[in-house]
Amino acid sequence: MKLSRAFLAAVCLILPCQAVTAAGHDQAASPPARDPAHDKAAAPPAHDKTAVPPSHEKVAASPTPEKAPTSPNKPPVPEHGVSKPHESWSDGSPKGLSRFMTSENYGFGQGLSRQFLELFLGPDAEHVLKAFAFPFTRFNAGFRPQLSQAVTNGRSRLGTPAQSYFPPFLLNNPLPNGFPWSRYNKFTNYYHDYPRTGVIRRYEWTVSRTVIAADGYLKQVLLVNGQFPGPTIEANWGDTIQVTVHNDIRDPGEGVSMHWHGFLQQGTPWEDGVPGVTQCPIPPGESFTYVFDAQLYGTTWWHSHYSAQWAGGLFGAIIIYGPETVPYDFDAGPILISDYYHKDYFTLVEETLSPFTGGIFLSDNNLINGKMVFNCSVAAQRDNRPCNSNAGPAVFEFERGKTYRLRLINAGAEGLQRFSIDGHKLLVIANDFVPVEPYETAVVTLGIGQRQDVIVKADGPLDAYWMRSNISEICSLTAQPQALAIINYVDRHATGVRNAKTLDNELAPGVISLANVRIPTSIPWNIPDPGTCANDPLAITVPVMRIPVVKPDLVWIFDIDTFVNGSGITLWRMGGVSERTNYNAPTLLLSNLGNYSFDPIWNVRAAVDLTNVARVRGDLSALPQARSVRIVVNNLSPVAHPMHLHGFNMQILNEGVGRWDGSIVRPQNPERRDVYMLQKNGFLAMQFDAIDNPGVWMFHCHIAWHASAGFLMQILTNPRAVRQFRIPNTVADTCRQWARWTRTNIPNQIDSGL
Repeated sequence: MKLSRAFLAAVCLILPCQAVTAAGHDQAASPPARDPAHDKAAAPPAHDKTAVPPSHEKVAASPTPEKAPTSPNKPPVPEHGVSKPHESWSDGSPKGLSRFMTSENYGFGQGLSRQFLELFLGPDAEHVLKAFAFPFTRFNAGFRPQLSQAVTNGRSRLGTPAQSYFPPFLLNNPLPNGFPWSRYNKFTNYYHDYPRTGVIRRYEWTVSRTVIAADGYLKQVLLVNGQFPGPTIEANWGDTIQVTVHNDIRDPGEGVSMHWHGFLQQGTPWEDGVPGVTQCPIPPGESFTYVFDAQLYGTTWWHSHYSAQWAGGLFGAIIIYGPETVPYDFDAGPILISDYYHKDYFTLVEETLSPFTGGIFLSDNNLINGKMVFNCSVAAQRDNRPCNSNAGPAVFEFERGKTYRLRLINAGAEGLQRFSIDGHKLLVIANDFVPVEPYETAVVTLGIGQRQDVIVKADGPLDAYWMRSNISEICSLTAQPQALAIINYVDRHATGVRNAKTLDNELAPGVISLANVRIPTSIPWNIPDPGTCANDPLAITVPVMRIPVVKPDLVWIFDIDTFVNGSGITLWRMGGVSERTNYNAPTLLLSNLGNYSFDPIWNVRAAVDLTNVARVRGDLSALPQARSVRIVVNNLSPVAHPMHLHGFNMQILNEGVGRWDGSIVRPQNPERRDVYMLQKNGFLAMQFDAIDNPGVWMFHCHIAWHASAGFLMQILTNPRAVRQFRIPNTVADTCRQWARWTRTNIPNQIDSGL
C-alpha cells in the first residue's frame, strides 16, 4: 500500500525517519510491563548500593534487589492475565469512529492511517484498529475500556487495578527497626533542620516525543520513559534524590528542563530546573543530572518548566514519606487531576500569543490519573484524527471499613478543579507540603500546582461510587469539565484476593480488566460552585508546625494587569513588566559572578535595601540583605490566578476581594503553602523569609498560558550568599551545550520561555 506524503510527514514527527524505513515494526512501541516502581516483581529506579527495592504492600521488603530495566526506550514484554470479556455492552450513540472506517484498511483520514498505527504499535496494531472502530459506549453495567493501557497511558499503571498501594515509607533505609527520619517528627521546624538519611534515590529518565490516546483521541505528546502521567518519584524524608534527564526530543528538537515543584532547594538553587533563571535548557541529545534533598515531606509533583511543555505531557507525582499526622490504613497514592487539550501544547502557545485574539480557547477534557472517556462524535465535527470513545476511566479499589490517603494534585494547565467523592466526606490533612490540623469537607478546591492530602473512610454500602473532579466553569475555560473515576468497593473476606488485573482478549493485549467493576449509580454532593475561585478559608487551615509572622524588612506591592502590545498581542504584566527569559543567560549564574546588569524584561527584583545602591555602584551583595519580605499582589483583572513562589512556603497573611486592609488572619500561625489562589479583582498578602534561602526564585501565575504571556517575576534573595556559591561545573557545561546547539537550531521562543 502506497504511503502518502502526509502520512510520512506525520510519522517523521514521531519516529526518526531512518528508523521508520529501516526498522519498521522493530522500532514500534510494545505494550508495557508493570510499572517498575510499583510492582514487587520488578525493580525500582536504581538506588545507592545499600538500598533494596521497596515493597508497596505493608509487608517486608524483598531481601535482595532486582536488576532495573537497562533501557527506558524498550519496555519488556508484559504479562497478560486471562479473563472472559464481560457480557453486557452498549453501542450507545450511532456516531463515532465508524464514519472513518473502510473495509480495506480502517482508514482514519489523511496522514493517520493503518500503517501509522502499525509503526507505533507494532504487532498489536490489528487489535487497536478494531478497538478504534467501535462507536461510542456510555458508562453502564459491564463497561470496560477497549483500548489497551499501552495506547492510552503508555507504561503508566496509575488509575488501574494493577497499581498496588503505596507504603508508609520506603523500607530500604539505614534504620530498618525504626522510622527513616529517626527522632524528627511532625513538629520539627523543617525549614531549619531535617533528617539526613544518607540514602540516594536514583532515577534515569528519557524525554521523547510519541503518541497516545489518553481519552481515546490519538495525539502527539512529550513523555518521560513513555509514561502518562510520568514516573512517580518516591523518597523518605531526608533522602537525596538524583534524577538524570536525557533529552531525546527530536523532529523538531526542543530544549527541556525539570522543575521539582515545592522543593526548597536550600543551598542548591541551581537544581530548581527553570531555564534562563537557574540553568540553561538541556539540548536534544544531551543529559543533565539533578541532585537535591527531600527537605520537606508530603505530596508534590514535577513538571517541565520549558515553555508550556507540562501541558504536553511532561509531569508526574512526587511522594516524600514522612511522619504520620493522622492514622490511616492504606495509601492510595497520587491522584493527578489535569485538564486536557487535544491540540499540541505549542499550537496553544501560538494561539495564546496570536494578535487580537486574547488567547481564549477551551480544554477538551478533564482527566484523573491520565484517564477519562471522550465522545468522539464531538471531535469528528472538527477533524478526522483516530478516536475511540471507550478509553476507560481510572479505577480504584477500596475495602469497606478501611481508611485511605489520597494525594490530590492539580497538574493541569489552566483549570481550577473541584474534587469530591459521592457519599464520602474528605478529611484534609495537608495543603501542599504543609501538614495542617485536620478539617472535614465534601469538596476540595485545587488551583494549578496545588496539592491536598485527604483521608477518606470507605464506610458506605458495598457498592461503587463516582470520584469526581469538575473544572469550575465560572473560573476556567473548558468544553468538558467533568472527570470521573470509579471507586469499587471490594470484600476481601469474601474473595480473599483483589479483582482481576489484566485481560487478554481479541481487542488489545494488555487491556486492563474492568470485568468485575460495578458502574456507580451514586449521586454527587449538592454543593454549587460558589464562583469565588478561592481556596478553603484561612481560618480553618492551621499548620501543625507553628511559625508566627515577623516584622518584614521589605514590603513590595505589585499590580497584575494585561495590555496589548504593538503587534496586537495581549500580554500579562506583574509589577508593570511582562517577563521574557533569556535561555542563554541564567540569572543565577550571572548573580554568582556578581553581574547584576539584568535586562529589565527579565523582571528581576532583589531582596535588598536599595537606598544606597548608587554608592556601591550597583553591587547588590554590598547592600543590606532583607531577612523577611512581604508582598501584596493586587489583581486588576477579572480572572483568578494560582500564584506560585519557588523556593519557599509563603505565609498567607490574608486574601480576598478588593484591597488589603492590613489585617492578618491568625498572625501567630498563618497558613503556609507554595501556591495560593489570587481571587479575581482581589488581593493576596503573603510573606517569606528571604535571607534563609539564597538564590533566584520565580514568582508567577501557574496557569500555563498566563506564564507564556509574561506573568512572571524573578526574585533574587540574599545576593551576598549567592556570590559565595560553588555551582557545579555541569551547570555551566549545559549552557555551553545549549549554546552549541542553538548556533544551528534557533529555538522558536515566541513566549516568555517559561
